[in-house]
Amino acid sequence: MKSRPYTISFANVSVAVIQDLFSILSTSGMAWELHEIRVGQITTTSIALARVRLLKLTGGFSQGSVGSTPTPQPLFGTQAATVTAHCNDTTQASGGTITTLISDVFNYVNGFLYLPAEDDRPVFAPSQLGAFVIDNIPITATMNGSATIGELF
Repeated sequence: MKSRPYTISFANVSVAVIQDLFSILSTSGMAWELHEIRVGQITTTSIALARVRLLKLTGGFSQGSVGSTPTPQPLFGTQAATVTAHCNDTTQASGGTITTLISDVFNYVNGFLYLPAEDDRPVFAPSQLGAFVIDNIPITATMNGSATIGELF
């Protein structure tokens, strides 16, 4: 499916508590698909495993807060995205119906890459929220991350 791609990023964030690393809310008139998620850290050489999940929220949910609200950056052209993006929300998204799409673990030293094949990309319909959450914090680390999405039109 052809989409209009954007990146959403955070850099040099001390991750010391459970949080939504990314949450992306579609508008009532636009769907989006997830192309990739990358997360890494720059402060520890200790092996530590973190649990992560990709969630889909529908119905009466609330997007998280107490993080940042980066502006999605277009990969081509200059058209502004319609999604609302949050990064590093320590008050996590909640409510509605929550479905776990991906459940995984990554080693802090190696980082995390989720890069589904084009036909396997999760799609978030209008008025749905996608959240990539870190469920445990084995050590505090200064992290960077980026998500690439495609708005579907």
